[in-house]
Amino acid sequence: MLIKPSDCSTGPTAAWTFEASPGKARPLRFVFTRAYRRRNVMSFNVLIVDDEPMARAGLLSMYDWDRNGFRVVGEASDGRKALQLMEEIDAHIVITDIAMPVMDGLEFARISKERFPRTKIVLLSCHNEFDYARQAMRIGVSEYLLKVRLESPLLERTLVSLREQLVAETRAGKEQALTKALERITPWESQPFAADAPAYSVAVLLFEPADCNGEADNALESARNRFYACFPEGHAARHGKDQLVCYIPESSGGRPIELPFADIQRALSERDVPLSIGLSLLQSSTAPEASFLAAYAQALEAAERRFFVGPNQIVSYSSKRSVGGRDGQRFFETMHCLKKFLSDGFMEKAHEQLVKVAGDWGSHWRRADVVDEAKQLVRLFQGEPAPLGEIDAWLDDCPDLSTLKMRVFERFDALRGRIDGGERDRTGWVQKAILYIHERYSEDLCLADVANHVSLSRNYFSDQFRRHTGLTFIDYVTMTRMAKAKELLREGRLRVYEIAERCGFNDVKHFSKQFRKYTGKPPSEYSGR
Repeated sequence: MLIKPSDCSTGPTAAWTFEASPGKARPLRFVFTRAYRRRNVMSFNVLIVDDEPMARAGLLSMYDWDRNGFRVVGEASDGRKALQLMEEIDAHIVITDIAMPVMDGLEFARISKERFPRTKIVLLSCHNEFDYARQAMRIGVSEYLLKVRLESPLLERTLVSLREQLVAETRAGKEQALTKALERITPWESQPFAADAPAYSVAVLLFEPADCNGEADNALESARNRFYACFPEGHAARHGKDQLVCYIPESSGGRPIELPFADIQRALSERDVPLSIGLSLLQSSTAPEASFLAAYAQALEAAERRFFVGPNQIVSYSSKRSVGGRDGQRFFETMHCLKKFLSDGFMEKAHEQLVKVAGDWGSHWRRADVVDEAKQLVRLFQGEPAPLGEIDAWLDDCPDLSTLKMRVFERFDALRGRIDGGERDRTGWVQKAILYIHERYSEDLCLADVANHVSLSRNYFSDQFRRHTGLTFIDYVTMTRMAKAKELLREGRLRVYEIAERCGFNDVKHFSKQFRKYTGKPPSEYSGR
């Protein structure tokens, strides 16, 4: 028979409901209450098979099934009836006696494993005979327990072990399906479990391997474990070197999904692992236009907004976001002017054009368009021939817009130095500020100190310095320090921690992180070539 969960568990965690409307009745449906949904456990169905009613009742009362993530969905008095029930219900675990009329436990186990190979079977017996156990193992039974020794602790250990196996197998299968969908091998929508939830969201957790202190794999695994703790019904799969893609069914919780992801992000930030998270719009599982890959593209686009807003942000995709912004004709004209100014030696005018180009780059752009313009600029400024792939990789590797701008302006400044010796044609106070920065970059330099040095207010100095140089004050100081660090590394006379100190960094770990972010390589691997 099919039984109600309230018959086999303590507490009002589930109920049968009957929906009726004038003139017609709707079928019974099973509804889980909030008390069940709050528990972060994956639930599994259990079928109990025994010809003795008292034995079945004893099993039901021996364990708090519902609280521990199990639902006893049916009972049967022999193997034949149990097989009939298994055609109607999805039984993950079957606990069955061996000695039963009509069809005994061993025969039932053999047939059920043929028909339902993923079901875990626990055999109960009064016989402590090796032959029974050997037959059971040959059939594929998961556990063989003696009734006389069966008490709550043993039953709990057995169920916990089976649950761990089921969780691992279920997740492995669905993660494989997720990976195949991402690699466009098998559409997610073709999977039998894709419509289990009426709607779903997709999240992309985007790591920056260079900022994971060599522990990107550990960080991804930690994020994956925390995701499953928050969303036990969800699925997560690694995609590429820096992505964890998560499928979140709508039934996974009653609170906004941003909150659990904020917890995941906070936990990793304590390990100094920056993490950017993008969330898709809610997708209907039944809509004809529903597409997992479209949802993934939304989440990835949202996560990649880190390039503009910085790491450690949770960004929800918005279909109303204004994306684009690139004016190809304007850039073509600017490049023409830049080439003319550079060929004529008018470096300040060329610098003004560069500042205008970089000033246009903003969050309304696509990252790819910004990087493409940066590549064209760097190729223009490159003094010596360099492999295009090397330049492309150097700029593609930029984690954010600030770093990209620093790398572009560094190449321009290197070109300026080769042509006219540096800063001689800049506005007087700007040149004075830059000279001050170059003299004191190794100190604890702050904007207020430099603003006071050139007799300007902090706000005005900050705004005008950025307008004249194309970089924020902090980015310019960082660029200056990195240039000196590269020079010292090329000389090869000092250790990394000594170079960090000479370049104004009190923490060698922070210096190494900034150096890798700026150059794409850690100090230990930088050769300067």
